[in-house]
Amino acid sequence: MLHNTPPTFDAAKYLVARERMQRRNALWHSARLRLGDEQFFTNLGAVERSVSVQLHREGLG
Repeated sequence: MLHNTPPTFDAAKYLVARERMQRRNALWHSARLRLGDEQFFTNLGAVERSVSVQLHREGLG
């Protein structure tokens, strides 16, 4: 029986997801360095929208 078995591992999807995660982390880090802590935390929503738009432009969204 195959009850509660995880789906098969797809290496291609994993690599795309890993690239997206690494790029998202880099964009968040860049925004924090550029804005400084106070502005960064005040504008988290805008930062997330900007990061999402950039990932979409790069084909990772």
